[in-house]
Amino acid sequence: MKQKKVIDYVAVALGAFAFVAYISYFIKLIIWPEGAFPLAICISVMALSALPVIFHRQLASFLPGGIFTALKYIYLIAAAFYAVTFLALTVYIYATLGTQITAEEVTDDSVIIVYGAGLKQDGTPDKALAKRLNKALELSEGNSCRVIVSGRQGYDEPCTEAFAMKKYLMEKGLSEERIILEERAADTKENVRFSYEIIKEMGDDVDMIVSVSNKFHVPRIRLLCALNGFDSQVSAADDPAGMTVFASLVREYMSYVKLIITGHD
Repeated sequence: MKQKKVIDYVAVALGAFAFVAYISYFIKLIIWPEGAFPLAICISVMALSALPVIFHRQLASFLPGGIFTALKYIYLIAAAFYAVTFLALTVYIYATLGTQITAEEVTDDSVIIVYGAGLKQDGTPDKALAKRLNKALELSEGNSCRVIVSGRQGYDEPCTEAFAMKKYLMEKGLSEERIILEERAADTKENVRFSYEIIKEMGDDVDMIVSVSNKFHVPRIRLLCALNGFDSQVSAADDPAGMTVFASLVREYMSYVKLIITGHD
């Protein structure tokens, strides 16, 4: 009986972890919408993690004992798998940031790619994107490198992310001639692909490619660059604080799963 209670408590704790993870992502989706599919996944995971706990007694009385016990262990295994793999991915992300490029290493013939993220309702970059852009400004100081800003117009965004990024960089003093717009990319894989198409058109003038994003995003960028057949140095901007970075890690988890299953970001 005692062992059964321990299993029940563990299952509730693991289910609560999944629920908190996806409710944080749900809040992020309300503030910065990404479309119906991510929202549906988010709501489904929240329901699957919370409802079996909330209606535990009702299910126990309604279902035959053997079926109820089997479902309880399936729930426990699924919740444990999510918690373990999520924590493993988080360790992987922050353990594999690797060597990063400094401003002193960026040459005049380098190209910096800044990866798009959410915009505020007024069309200005959110905190995560502003950190990426500030890092790009830091890297571009003291040289004449070019900067590709990549990202299309998202749900409820008043303009393309690339346009908003260009405006931000220009307001901070970067000359317009050095900024290249890439306004088609809807996700990280397309950021990589479309930006590299632009770089290939530049010919042999490019000395080095530097990808700039937040820490939680950089390992996936490095992986996608390798899958697309080119080498990119990286420079990681700080992550946003608090629950925002937690929600971003939840999103990263989904992106890695999608990449593994479909080969698409």
